[in-house]
Amino acid sequence: MKRPNKRYGGSDFVSLLGACEERGMHVLRCGGNP
Repeated sequence: MKRPNKRYGGSDFVSLLGACEERGMHVLRCGGNP
């Protein structure tokens, strides 16, 4: 497993969602998952 992304302060999954929500493109970047 990848190390937690300190930039988003969470697990790999959470950091991905955080990055998508931060960009306002969670629907496009995360395949439409909220």
